[in-house]
Parts: sequence; C-alpha cells; structure tokens
Amino acid sequence: MVDGIHYLAAAIFGSGVSSWSKDLFRSMLGYTAPGLTAWAKIALAGGIIYLLWAEIEAWRPKK
Repeated sequence: MVDGIHYLAAAIFGSGVSSWSKDLFRSMLGYTAPGLTAWAKIALAGGIIYLLWAEIEAWRPKK
C-alpha cells in the first residue's frame, strides 16, 4: 500500500505530458524521491498512533 505512493507521485508529476511510454514513466520514477516511501511509512505510523490514542482517551473516564 505505502509503496504505491512512489508510483502515484510519479503519475501526478507527469500528468501534464501529452503522451505516455514505459521509458517516460521510469524516468519520472527516477525524479520522485525514493525517500518518499519512508516518509509515507512514518506518516502512516503516526496516524495509527494518533487514532489509537484518541480511542483510548475516549474510553477513559472523565475527571
């Protein structure tokens, strides 16, 4: 799931081109940073932690 972010970013990056080819898409993949996947994984982990924290806070009795 998270690895698809790299392909999605390349597709958005090249959305303005008039014609597509395998070689063109591969070159667009080269322009999008592979570190994007690492940041997407960090954001996913942060989002899951935030959701769990919110659920735990909702179950705790209010003072």
